[in-house]
Amino acid sequence: MSLFDKIMIAGDKETPLPDTRFKAFLRYGREYFGRLVLFGVITSLFLAPSIAWLFVMNYGRLSAISAIDATAADYATQINAIRLSYALTTYAVMIPLTVLFFIGLSGLFSAVKRISQGDACRISHYFKGVRENGLRFVLMGAVFGVSLFFVSYNVAYLSTVTVNAGTAALFAVTVLQFVFCGIFACWFMTGVTLYEVGLMQAIKNSFRLTFAKLFKNLIMYAAVAAPVIATVAVPSPFNLLVMTAGAFLYFGFAALGVFCYANYVYDGTLNKTLGKDFVGRGLNKNPATADAESAGEGAV
Repeated sequence: MSLFDKIMIAGDKETPLPDTRFKAFLRYGREYFGRLVLFGVITSLFLAPSIAWLFVMNYGRLSAISAIDATAADYATQINAIRLSYALTTYAVMIPLTVLFFIGLSGLFSAVKRISQGDACRISHYFKGVRENGLRFVLMGAVFGVSLFFVSYNVAYLSTVTVNAGTAALFAVTVLQFVFCGIFACWFMTGVTLYEVGLMQAIKNSFRLTFAKLFKNLIMYAAVAAPVIATVAVPSPFNLLVMTAGAFLYFGFAALGVFCYANYVYDGTLNKTLGKDFVGRGLNKNPATADAESAGEGAV
């Protein structure tokens, strides 16, 4: 085994690179644990204004509802009006706040890209990523922010009306557009970080991969979103506190998981057209002979 296919971990002791993307996630997640947590903390700072805004608006909504006379004839109407007003104001402001968060994601994805491929990664790579990819992530953040506004406001609206075929269809469309937007965002962010492509080509690639790998994408998206969805079980506004604490661990490892999955898909699609050097970056490309070679060579 060549030095390129090994990582020095302690003196003259070597260990071969992982031979699958799942093993890469476990290996690099363990080796870069502290760095991934640090990147999560930095990214959380970009999310902090959103958390603070949601906390303030949740508190204001609960205060407004508690101030209503529960015996009033139009009690339900007043509650619905507060819900809709809250959703409209809250998630309209969340659009620029989401853009700010995605600026942080541009640094996170740039740094974690290097980790997922077994390259050295320093804190400077985070801020270099913001400079290089920030504008494209701003665009994606704006799209995702509008999608979040659409799903949040429609869910609030649907909670105030009678359920029928029309409202059920609207709910389905609302949820599906948000899911597809999230999957598209993952492909767009990994694509513009990994490859030097034009904006339109990056958009086309992301659309193709969103629907071409739909079943696997849904599994990946569910796994990445599960910790966030789990916070729904925590009563508001305490769920925001759980999100804040969990963000320190979540962001770095979620990004690593997304990249390991994306690298797996890219190896079977785009990387094959770019050449063998692009396939399996960060992996041991000869796993069948790795152990035998390591035993024969000894320490290098």
